[in-house]
Amino acid sequence: MILQKNDISCGPVSLMNAYFHKHNKYPKITMTRLSVQCIIDQDYGTRRYNMKNNQIIKLNKPIYNKKIISTLKNFILLYSFDVNAEFGAHYVFVQKDKRCGIYNIYNFYHYNNEYSNKDYDHITIGEKEFKKLLTNNPRDDEGLIYPLAWNIT
Repeated sequence: MILQKNDISCGPVSLMNAYFHKHNKYPKITMTRLSVQCIIDQDYGTRRYNMKNNQIIKLNKPIYNKKIISTLKNFILLYSFDVNAEFGAHYVFVQKDKRCGIYNIYNFYHYNNEYSNKDYDHITIGEKEFKKLLTNNPRDDEGLIYPLAWNIT
């Protein structure tokens, strides 16, 4: 699974990681091309409505219900956070191990350095921490609702 190398490519990285999980190989497309398909913006990264533009994974309607999100097994999650009164949002690929209730989160952004001193990392957290991640999602200045997820089947 890959980590992003800049502050704006989390959308395409989550798509690449989801594709790798589903097919056990990376797609024959460059991150640059995938970033163009998802219309990455230098200020905002990939906007939620541009994620569907990718040509490697079909994304259905996003799921906004936190209870339903917590039951998904493999999904792309867009969560938000507020650090020092500055709003941010980040895409990750998540795998849930239903046997033991843990979540593997790929390319997680450590906005509060609670789990690591790195900016981006792959982490494993329990159900309690994952519910906290789903619950602590401020709205942005346009009133957009977070978190949201796309199921990967």
